[in-house]
Amino acid sequence: SMGLGRPDFGCSDLSPSPRAPNKAANSRMKWLSIGRGCLRAIRQAFAAAFAEVTSWHLGACRGCGTACSRNDVCSLGFTVYNSSMDQEQIDDLLREQGGPYVFDRMFSAVEKVRERLERACQALNSADVPYAVIGGNAVAAWVATRDEGAVRNTRDVDILLDPKDADAATVALEAAGFHRVLTMGVTMFLDGEDGKPSEAVHVIWAGQKVKDSYPVAAPEVGQSRDIEQKKVIELEALLTMKLVSFRRKDQVHVLDMIGVGLIDETWPAKFTPPLANRLQELLDDPDG
Repeated sequence: SMGLGRPDFGCSDLSPSPRAPNKAANSRMKWLSIGRGCLRAIRQAFAAAFAEVTSWHLGACRGCGTACSRNDVCSLGFTVYNSSMDQEQIDDLLREQGGPYVFDRMFSAVEKVRERLERACQALNSADVPYAVIGGNAVAAWVATRDEGAVRNTRDVDILLDPKDADAATVALEAAGFHRVLTMGVTMFLDGEDGKPSEAVHVIWAGQKVKDSYPVAAPEVGQSRDIEQKKVIELEALLTMKLVSFRRKDQVHVLDMIGVGLIDETWPAKFTPPLANRLQELLDDPDG
């Protein structure tokens, strides 16, 4: 994560340290251990990251579990880099060590979403709990019926559940390793108790509005079809959900479906305003 908060490059144990007593001491506390699996992330965030870690210190290396020192290499190859490195040195390190590990992480992230989706669907199927896959995975499934090369990866696993099946779904998903929580009003199943909300199974309740301002409620779970042992939301119901929320990523998903011919000029007639207008806008100007 490279936000404004504490940076986590996935390979060093960073923790707040006491305020440095002087400038020299503070300078010595700027070292940050960056594992080879995330070197490329430095290019965009190097300056901002080290501005944030001025008052942090380096803990044990996650690679070997021991404390690593300045410019040291631990037994597993995790190198400790420091904030005084110039751009040329960083570029050299990226060329030398960064490439294959970055792509490994990228492919791993995609596979983890797939595995999480498979596990959740299998758990619900085994427990005979009605559900429907929605969101980006549903879009990808429908797009794949026309052109697998047009499929867009997603980091989310979103499912539609009937509120009356909440308890049964919880039992099934928790038996599969998920952990139910309520975060900012959203029910989700973390992938383990220490899982991240961004890597959870997110729940939309059938027949209810996600937001009071939305013009229509979420569809019913029965508006789905079987696709390879998974219940996937019907195309029209999926499009409705995307037009209702109509965030930037929802617009992109609609454009993906338009691009492979799933949605065409005949579809606005299926909807009333404002959904019809939103769809017509994307059909008229797909390039924005």
